[in-house]
Amino acid sequence: MSLVFDSDLPILSFNYNSLPSFFTQGPAILSSISMGGNNGGTRQHPSHGSGATTVTQALEIARDSEEGARDPTIVNVLENAVAAIWAKIQDQPQSYVMTRDEFAVFNYFQRRFEGYEVATAARKRYWDHLEVRNGA
Repeated sequence: MSLVFDSDLPILSFNYNSLPSFFTQGPAILSSISMGGNNGGTRQHPSHGSGATTVTQALEIARDSEEGARDPTIVNVLENAVAAIWAKIQDQPQSYVMTRDEFAVFNYFQRRFEGYEVATAARKRYWDHLEVRNGA
């Protein structure tokens, strides 16, 4: 199995100096996107063209195959999710702690946020929060 990175996605023209408005706009849209869930068991993916694809399913599909990572439906779901997560982080840059599912999506796009102190701090807060929650 080959790993798929965000640099493998067809969207390669991300401009770090002028973020698109969907990264900075008002209420985060992630709440309207189902993060789904897979608590073990066999992975079952809907067809890539399915409108019922959750963020979790889209992430699994993108990680599992290059074809999935390029599928327009999968790309759209993941782009919307990461935009919503980034908006939440920017709304609360010193305090927002990502959920496990949000972190998984954000981590998938980690190269996109290289060099952003706010993104680095958000990742650190996630891990610090996880350690506290787990009693470490």
